[in-house]
Amino acid sequence: MAGTRLYKDTEQDDDAAIKAYGARLLSILEAEPALAEGKRNELKPRALPFSANAKALWVAFHDHVEIQCGKDGALAPVRDFAAKAAEHAARIAGVLTIVDDIAVTEIGAKAMNNAIILVDWYLNEACRMQQGVVIDPRLNRAAALLEWLQAQPNQTATFREILRLGPNQTRIKAAADEALAILKSHNWIIETTARPYAIKVAAR
Repeated sequence: MAGTRLYKDTEQDDDAAIKAYGARLLSILEAEPALAEGKRNELKPRALPFSANAKALWVAFHDHVEIQCGKDGALAPVRDFAAKAAEHAARIAGVLTIVDDIAVTEIGAKAMNNAIILVDWYLNEACRMQQGVVIDPRLNRAAALLEWLQAQPNQTATFREILRLGPNQTRIKAAADEALAILKSHNWIIETTARPYAIKVAAR
């Protein structure tokens, strides 16, 4: 958006909404805490279950994200974040529900749908930022070689085997030397013999 963020005055309705939201949060903070019976310093908040409709939305979102987390899925590059997306949606839905009504007894479909919209936005942002990262091709070659070495018997191979059977990217001597140097500098491999030159994945 750089170059397009021109100054705009605050809308009167926006200012009023922000003030109302602030007042709502203050009222929640000032509410009596949910204490355990007979205790002065032990919280016992009530359960806040999903309504049937909210659960149906949540399950559908959970499965929708999970399907895309596979090896070639759209969310595979951000799998670690995506794996917790449904959990994030549930928590956000709980927050939205309490902000709307502190005495409510369950999470409704509206709050869940809004939470899913928010988490979906964050998922898209995570994918966008990940796509903007340029990985050094030398690191890609080293990573491919390491994965290949880890799949070998005893995680060991000779240099000649790497040139003959290793990943395509490292079947040229210069590329193999460079990849091995990177792995060695990061303590991923150790040399087992000098003649023939053989290496092994280091114990970690």
